Amino acid sequence: MGSATIGRLLDRLGYTLLRAVEDGLDRSAPVDGVCFYDLLEPTPLPPRTLVLGNVAADTDLAVRMIKEAGRDGATGVVLRDRLSAEDEIRSAARQAGVILLDLVRGASWLQLASMINSVLPGAALDVGPSADQNGPDLFDLADTIAHLTGGPVTIEDLGSVIVAYSADQHQADVARQESVLGHQVPSEYSAPLVEAGVFASIYASAEPVFVPSIAPGVRPRVAIRLEVGGEVLGSIWVVVDKPLNQHQRRALCEAAGVVSLSLLRRRTGADAARRIRSEQMAVVLDGGPGGRDAALRIGFPLGSLVVLAFAVPPESAHPAADLERLASSVQMYLSAAHPSARSAVLDETVYVVQPLREPDQPKIAVELAEEFSRRIRTLIKPLVGIGSPVSNIERVHRSRTDADAVLRVLADRCRSPRSSAQRIATVDRVHTEILLHRFRDHLVRADEPLRGPLLSLIEYDAAHDAGLVDTLEAWLESFGDVLGASRALHIHKNTFRYRLRRLTEIAGVDLGDPDTRLGLMLQLRVYRSEI
Repeated sequence: MGSATIGRLLDRLGYTLLRAVEDGLDRSAPVDGVCFYDLLEPTPLPPRTLVLGNVAADTDLAVRMIKEAGRDGATGVVLRDRLSAEDEIRSAARQAGVILLDLVRGASWLQLASMINSVLPGAALDVGPSADQNGPDLFDLADTIAHLTGGPVTIEDLGSVIVAYSADQHQADVARQESVLGHQVPSEYSAPLVEAGVFASIYASAEPVFVPSIAPGVRPRVAIRLEVGGEVLGSIWVVVDKPLNQHQRRALCEAAGVVSLSLLRRRTGADAARRIRSEQMAVVLDGGPGGRDAALRIGFPLGSLVVLAFAVPPESAHPAADLERLASSVQMYLSAAHPSARSAVLDETVYVVQPLREPDQPKIAVELAEEFSRRIRTLIKPLVGIGSPVSNIERVHRSRTDADAVLRVLADRCRSPRSSAQRIATVDRVHTEILLHRFRDHLVRADEPLRGPLLSLIEYDAAHDAGLVDTLEAWLESFGDVLGASRALHIHKNTFRYRLRRLTEIAGVDLGDPDTRLGLMLQLRVYRSEI
């Protein structure tokens, strides 16, 4: 991994997330990475890193952290402004030889870690090859375009995900600031543009398109499509106060061609990296000795773990695009919040393998899924199935199988108007439904036809429209409560009793037998799932 510098980070994140506490800092100081300070289990801090003081609640703890950062060769420490303003803390930073920065109000530590990672060359969030391999750096191109046009610039993909942006954040309005912070244009800004056909106009034109202000406090924009060989890759957006002049328009058109090629190279590199990563993790997820060997090759822990399966819900209108966006968002989130986890896309599912300190700690997986779902800035929330924890990497396929089974249950619930719109579940929470799925799958594999009493009732209903199957189902689901079952079918209780008596005569069943009731309930579940 190459180094960024404090100066580069401040250029990218200044006014948005970071502020230098003191003037005259060494802008050339190298930054190789970012790490959170672990209060409970202090370990040597990596050299040439930025240490995030998310746990520094008071002056004493902040000073202790600064001293450890200086001892271990860290480049800088980031604190909240209420701490970094204290003289004792500033003095400790000078004595330790570390650069003191503060996190602006309203920003989160996770946002900061994610944004720093996105700036570091070769960092986990940089999904493409380096700028040297790909031609001009997209951030540098954004700076150049901002200089040519006189306004802050963002480079976005087709999903309004921020790919790169210029360093002049102090000139930005709230819409641009929120977009840069979240790596995504918020829906409250993008949705009106979609409804007004603005994106369609931009993608249909080879020339810059002027976009008037869409809300108070939101400045106008000029946008131009990014296109290579007839394929639209995204767009460039420039914050302006008026339309560009002829020279600025020509410069933007020329710059769009360069950015398009760089974006294409970046995407090609990202596709290759994702494919390699998926191939490696596919072997790991198979478990067994082969999975163990693959984990050793990529440096993945061999101990306790749990698998999470993320999927696009059935209601998605653009499942392929949503899956790509989901995979990118999961990878970005993990690199900042759970760097020990690995993700890969297999069979339209994004799998995450999360190491555990102990095999009985599945709570961390639930917290990961819930936190990610809260933070993802899309209109459609993903489904997340959480498998059972396993004791070692060779058993990982069991956790994956469970996670897949949970996903299937959640997808069925989304399709059913009778079920809750639950998006996250563990295997223990939906185990009954998983067993029903497996029972149904067994019947299908065995080519087992529907037979017995239920088939007799179905055939009788088809000939006489008697409603006996509905009567049986209502009685079973009401645990034999005739009054409750009759109300569910909106018929008189005596009518219900008559139907119940008729169905026992026609089907020849003894509803007092518990095995008979269980068998009929299972058959009904399979029958209802097939019609």
